Amino acid sequence: MRWAISGIWALPDTVIPSSQIQQLQNLFNIIDAQGNGSITQTQLEQAVTADGGTTQGADALYATLDPNHTGNVTETQFLQNLRGPLFSL
Repeated sequence: MRWAISGIWALPDTVIPSSQIQQLQNLFNIIDAQGNGSITQTQLEQAVTADGGTTQGADALYATLDPNHTGNVTETQFLQNLRGPLFSL
């Protein structure tokens, strides 16, 4: 399944349309293969590389998603921290 997310982006104070929020929630659920409500760096790496991206791109994205380095990203964090164009994962 291709879950290309290029073109989905928002500035910090921009309201993201509900259709894009739903798309991001679906993407989170795909990455969260265990269904435990959080994703790890390894899960993100696997999802990104399976979709043709690089480990380096996945790691850079994960650093944005998990700025406090907790080791897990919840769906809320995923939605809140996913900012900027995500074209070159």
